[in-house]
Amino acid sequence: KIFDCSQFSVRRAGMKLFKASSPEAQKEYFCSLKSTVSCEAEHVVPEPNAGLPDVCRTEGTVETSKVAATIIAGGTPVPSDVVKYFNGELRKRICFLDGGMGTRIQ
Repeated sequence: KIFDCSQFSVRRAGMKLFKASSPEAQKEYFCSLKSTVSCEAEHVVPEPNAGLPDVCRTEGTVETSKVAATIIAGGTPVPSDVVKYFNGELRKRICFLDGGMGTRIQ
């Protein structure tokens, strides 16, 4: 025999029996299955400035020739300089980034 989760119908060997129930009775049954959960843990307060900075709101200027010289020399520019440069460019024009995941943006 198979019982469905609402316990309102029973199926036995090809014969299906229904127990009369209204939508209100079904709702009452399902509401009775609820349980109360309470959290007893202590609230943890994050340390100030512990999160990552919002790069979309990073402002400032960067000397483009300095960043370019670093790249030409085969180095990696400082991430904050790249963010400042890119945000500055986005304020001036539309930028399209094309390339697969993991490829270096040049």
